[in-house]
Amino acid sequence: MIDLSVVIPSYENAGLLAECLAALARAGAAHPALRIEVIVVDNGSQDGSAAVAQAAALPVRLVALARNRGFAAAVNAGLRLRRGRHVLLLNSDACVAPDVLARGVALLDAHPAIGVVGAGLV
Repeated sequence: MIDLSVVIPSYENAGLLAECLAALARAGAAHPALRIEVIVVDNGSQDGSAAVAQAAALPVRLVALARNRGFAAAVNAGLRLRRGRHVLLLNSDACVAPDVLARGVALLDAHPAIGVVGAGLV
């Protein structure tokens, strides 16, 4: 079973998306027992974002929308595909520190009454 589904809506943000995916790859490498899936929902970008997602150092499930349907529609498209016990909605311009994913999953697993965890933006 997958521990964490990371859903990344993206639009015209190829460079930052590449950095985001590289940070997720580092987080996965730092915690190999943590089973994550990454779902990138591209909102019809013309800047090569879909190719960036496909070339990432970690497996990415790509949903390529034909046009920009907005943030909520992109998130919903990704959520429909998720298989993880927990979900992280992550903007394509964000980079996670190596321990953030593992710590978040551990917190949610240790406290089943918690439904939402927010991370600090640095």
